[in-house]
Amino acid sequence: MDTLLVEDDPIMRELLQGTLEGRGHKVSAFEDAESAWQACQGRHYSLFLVDWMLPGMDGLELCRRIRGSQADADNLILVITARTQAGDLEQVLAAGADDYLAKPVDLQLLNVRLTIAEQRVKLLQKQAATTAALRTSQAHFGEAQRIAHLGIWHLDIASNKLIWSDEIFRIFELEPSSFGANYESFMKLIHPADRELVNDAYLTSVARRTPYAISHRLLMADGRVKWVSERGESVYAADGKPLLSTGTVQDITENKRIEDALLLQRDIIENGTEGIVLVKAADATIHYCNRRFEVLFGYEPGELIGKHISVINASHEQTPQEVAGEINRQLEENWVWNGENLNCKKDGTTLWTYISASTFKHPELGTLWIAYQKDISERKQADAALLDHAALYRVAVETSVDGFWAVDARGRLCEVNNAYVAMSGYSRDELLNMSIPDMEALERPEETAKRIEKIMREGGEQFESMHRKKDGSLWPVKISTSYSPLLGGRFFAFINDLTEKQHKDFLLQQQSRLASMGEMIGNIAHQWRQPINALGMILYDLEDAITHGQCDREYLHSSVEKSHAVIKRMSETIDDFRNFFRIDNKVAEFDLQQLVQNSLKLMEAVLQHQQIAVTTKYARGVMVSGRTGDFSQGLLNVLANAKDAIAAKNVAHGQIDIEITEDESNGIVIISDNGGGIASDIIPKIFDPYFTTKPDGIGIGLYMTRMAIEKNMRGQIEVDNSGPGARFTIRLPKSESGELACRK
Repeated sequence: MDTLLVEDDPIMRELLQGTLEGRGHKVSAFEDAESAWQACQGRHYSLFLVDWMLPGMDGLELCRRIRGSQADADNLILVITARTQAGDLEQVLAAGADDYLAKPVDLQLLNVRLTIAEQRVKLLQKQAATTAALRTSQAHFGEAQRIAHLGIWHLDIASNKLIWSDEIFRIFELEPSSFGANYESFMKLIHPADRELVNDAYLTSVARRTPYAISHRLLMADGRVKWVSERGESVYAADGKPLLSTGTVQDITENKRIEDALLLQRDIIENGTEGIVLVKAADATIHYCNRRFEVLFGYEPGELIGKHISVINASHEQTPQEVAGEINRQLEENWVWNGENLNCKKDGTTLWTYISASTFKHPELGTLWIAYQKDISERKQADAALLDHAALYRVAVETSVDGFWAVDARGRLCEVNNAYVAMSGYSRDELLNMSIPDMEALERPEETAKRIEKIMREGGEQFESMHRKKDGSLWPVKISTSYSPLLGGRFFAFINDLTEKQHKDFLLQQQSRLASMGEMIGNIAHQWRQPINALGMILYDLEDAITHGQCDREYLHSSVEKSHAVIKRMSETIDDFRNFFRIDNKVAEFDLQQLVQNSLKLMEAVLQHQQIAVTTKYARGVMVSGRTGDFSQGLLNVLANAKDAIAAKNVAHGQIDIEITEDESNGIVIISDNGGGIASDIIPKIFDPYFTTKPDGIGIGLYMTRMAIEKNMRGQIEVDNSGPGARFTIRLPKSESGELACRK
């Protein structure tokens, strides 16, 4: 096939000429339009491949001249352009070209276009030959149109009568009898979005007396869309009046589908997130790269074409040439290569990329290497930071005063720090051959397994336990665990030695008990004051009766009975206070109302002495589980705090309100007073150890109350201001769940 190539870029001209000649074309190549136009004089070319932007005359003007002088039906013009703006295709077609290719030229797409062009030229040439040969055989002529999917039409402009060959009816899927046979009927068959384009192309052709070619869509009756390529020209009278228009319609639906698929593939390649490069194996030069690859390395479009691939490799442990050579060697041996590499941008900065490369054979270019490159610089930086963090983590773990474990899902120790080695008395090697049940003193192995499952399910837990040292002795610990699926099935645990803390807690408890004992002695004094006075009155009355001779046996017996009653009351008071100080570590079910009433009884006299009224509102039958001694001591601490607040503010009519209520899970005790409330900046601190606002206070009462309620009974205590004073709210688990909730 004789082909005229016009391209001013010598590299592109050489590439295109090689591709065309590789397909068997006889190529005449020129670098400017003027020289090409001179070559067209007196010689027929079947295919024109023309660059749009040329020095001097541009490619579109050359197209117009070619179409004006060679309006043959068996030649095609393809325009090459770097322009991709809207309307470019219309300009190309209006100039007489059949199609265009965008730069940088995709060789695969070019080959497809050339195949289509060659087929169309052959079909058009065959049509011309067949038309001449089959003028005597209309049947043969129709068959040729069917084979080529190419129909012929004629339009008598004066009568508006349109004549179609049988193949056009087949393309439009119409029966001849159903067609209006005029220009308007034809326009109705065109896709609505293309009607104006087709009409303008035809009318412009008639007005300018130039051939036209256009591709457009047809809308079928069932909603399908077909693509056709239409070409036409007109015949004019001597006075220039148009008489007849004639042309061809070819079904290009399948070609359009292939072309769209190739364009989609090109768009995917050009707009993908990874850089793509094609390298000639023979000399390791870059043959093609997508825009993402150019942006990745900081190059302008087309700037990398023809350069050695080592231009993007950075010096690291090897020179860029050595890196490129090593990758090339492995590709030659294995046909694939995957790995990370340090690369260099145009401006000299470096970046890490992950490369996935493979080889394939190209019919014209020989062996090519195709490589996909993804920027992993951020990941590499993150990896480096992670290594730094790991080193810091190791230092933190080894210098921690708390013990540390890394444990797998079966409870086996995978890592321990020096602190736990010192705590346990075992060596590191011994511990790394042990599992949690070997140290755990309170839980059975099956209970430990369930706890591990819970930690892995919920992400972590804090709890207290006892561990067994190598010498068999036990020591109390607090364990804080955390787990993440990203940790490879391991979870971490920090172990805090509670021996010293328990000793301090014991001292606090003793100090609190002594403080409570002092408070109770005062209460005892107030409780006994009235019965002692009553006993004194009985003795004084008895002495007076004897003096006046009024003491008979019956009077004496009555006085003794009264004295016994008073003494019994005093004895019961002693029992009440003795029970309060009895250590009770057993978890039991108890009635909130009964325990509150018993606690109030211990403070009844002192509250009366200070003229503090107590009102109660009880929901009956609220049963909770816990240690009665812990609850009583905590409640008395809260009541004593309310009493002292009322006294400190000199409230004329002191008032303490106690309410027992419940919700779905808890029994609730609410103690309110009218002692003026607590300053907002103090509320967060009142449960802290040794915090007090009293001149002679030691600040452990409310701290021990919180410990008793929240730690020992798994309850909750809160404080806020309500109305004229403070309000303490105590929540304790109901008896149904109390046995599980309370710490045994």
